[in-house]
Amino acid sequence: MIKGYLLMCLCCKYILNYFSNAARAGTKVDYQGINSHLCKIDKTLNQLNTMGKKLSSKDQEVIWHPLTQHKTALPAKPIVRAEGALMWDDQGNSYIDGIASWYTAMYGHGHPALVEAMHRQMKQLDFVMFSGFTHAPAVTLAERLLEILPQNQKKVFYNDNGSTAIEAAVKMALQYFHNKGERRDTFIAFEDGFHGDTFGAMSVSGLASY
Repeated sequence: MIKGYLLMCLCCKYILNYFSNAARAGTKVDYQGINSHLCKIDKTLNQLNTMGKKLSSKDQEVIWHPLTQHKTALPAKPIVRAEGALMWDDQGNSYIDGIASWYTAMYGHGHPALVEAMHRQMKQLDFVMFSGFTHAPAVTLAERLLEILPQNQKKVFYNDNGSTAIEAAVKMALQYFHNKGERRDTFIAFEDGFHGDTFGAMSVSGLASY
């Protein structure tokens, strides 16, 4: 059904454009060429459909997904494009990304300002390890964060995800009291609390499944 709808939309758009251009140019309509082009569209959609099935099948063969019980989970949906709050699968179905892909796309997928800033930064400096090196964006961001944090916050420690942020916080807390000569090795967690799926984060969470 989806394929048929997509084919109809693509065909209508192509035919309208073709006849409009032909009328303006005063050229003879090439019906054989139109049919050939429509066949190509149909073939492309068939390839996308097959590709999606192959992708899901290959995914099951080679990937374990996070927070997933693979004995009961459905095959992962192949997503081919995203823009704003929407994502599209290989069949043309759209989905509202209601959790911003685990909070990594709060301003929407492909936001022009973010894409431009990333492109500009990548051309100048794509990455440098943060042990023994620094760079201006890191220092500037830290300064701006400290301006809005409580006044007893003096340093910023960067992490690339929530689970390792908890891991770092746990280590800092243990190290702080160790440096003071105090033995403190017990953490209190909220019942049913969840702080990540790495080992240290799970140890201070309150969900039995973790």
